[in-house]
Amino acid sequence: MYKRVFKKYFQLNKLEGIDKITLKHNIIMHIADGAIFGFAMNFASVNIIMPVFIERIGGSSIEIGSIPVLWAIGLNLPQFLFTHLFKNDEKIKPVALRYGLLNRSMFLLISLFAFLLLPNIPKFLSVYFLLSLIFITALTGSIGIPSWYTLFSKTTPIKLRGRLQAIRQLFSSSLGILAGYLITIILSLVKFPENFAVLFFICYFLTMLSFNFLRQVREPDTLVKEEISIPHISRLSRARKILKENKNFKNFLISDAVYLISMTIFAFFAVYGIKKFQLPISYVGNFTIVLMGSMVLGNVIFGYLGDSFGHKNNLIILSLSSMAASITAVISNNILIFGLVFVFMGSSTAIQGISRLAFVVEVCNESERSFYISLLNTIISPALLFGVVSGILISFLGFEPVFLINALLAVFAAIWLIKKVEEPRKLRIS
Repeated sequence: MYKRVFKKYFQLNKLEGIDKITLKHNIIMHIADGAIFGFAMNFASVNIIMPVFIERIGGSSIEIGSIPVLWAIGLNLPQFLFTHLFKNDEKIKPVALRYGLLNRSMFLLISLFAFLLLPNIPKFLSVYFLLSLIFITALTGSIGIPSWYTLFSKTTPIKLRGRLQAIRQLFSSSLGILAGYLITIILSLVKFPENFAVLFFICYFLTMLSFNFLRQVREPDTLVKEEISIPHISRLSRARKILKENKNFKNFLISDAVYLISMTIFAFFAVYGIKKFQLPISYVGNFTIVLMGSMVLGNVIFGYLGDSFGHKNNLIILSLSSMAASITAVISNNILIFGLVFVFMGSSTAIQGISRLAFVVEVCNESERSFYISLLNTIISPALLFGVVSGILISFLGFEPVFLINALLAVFAAIWLIKKVEEPRKLRIS
């Protein structure tokens, strides 16, 4: 049964000139790595767990809004500087493993902070110390992303990448439903702040488990001869040339910035729901269950749509889902309707994981994919400062007006995608 479903989903028999035994092994390892890593991140979610934890230790709306900003900037901004960490004549896997291990170790530090330091330092210091740890965690992740995605692309044919990303997220989302139940139990039964420390330690343990599967990915013996080695001094001039000549990529950057800005509001939904409906803190586990359940369905649908019809349509749906999440948060008058916020949030998150980088890989030559990815994330990072702006506006205007501002931004992103961004596959055909 398993083999039949695997063969039908990935259709390996239709691929020619590929070592199918190695490809099948790598697909399984990528799925296990991604599923378990995604499962782990539920226990330290920057959209649900971290905002509630910050609020619980005395953080303001500005500090809550800074969580996705610090995470996004740390994860994306430095990538342009780190593309030189692997060379054209080296294997990529050792670099991905080295910095992947460094990133995973940060969750252990956050757990130890909650266990040992938090009860013994002033609240205002604990908030900023935790924010610093969040930023450093993202920064260590940033170092390894270009090499990891190059390894992923090198070991996965282009026609399978969307489906593989989708199935990774499908399994991680399914496990995320279990994570939601465990989060509810732990936050209910274990006293604060040890309950959050336990969540962060579980995150660390699971990420190390995923690391074991990443280690088993088989990198081809052939060098990445199609990758262009760009000298450090030439990167800025190369970036300027790309932005001048590749208009489709430049237009995509605008839409990408705007819909990611609209998604920074996601960090406020759990805190807002708990306050609005006077819920116990353990209810974040229920939010996680709804979020993960919607991602399960979203990964099945949008992975297929991305591979079959291109990723532009997915990104339009992402923008509209982000809009719907903000509007639903404003109009909801009971907790059942408010639950739809996390359904739309799950759809947006699933599509972001499936289609955002997959679109970029298709809009450039394969020889420059890692450079394009790092350039994209570096350029977009400053736009995500809007999360702090949202926190400041919330402190003056309240949650609802700021939710509506983000909904309008998401609508703009959808319109820009429709009007200005071309589907790369159509451009290749023409």
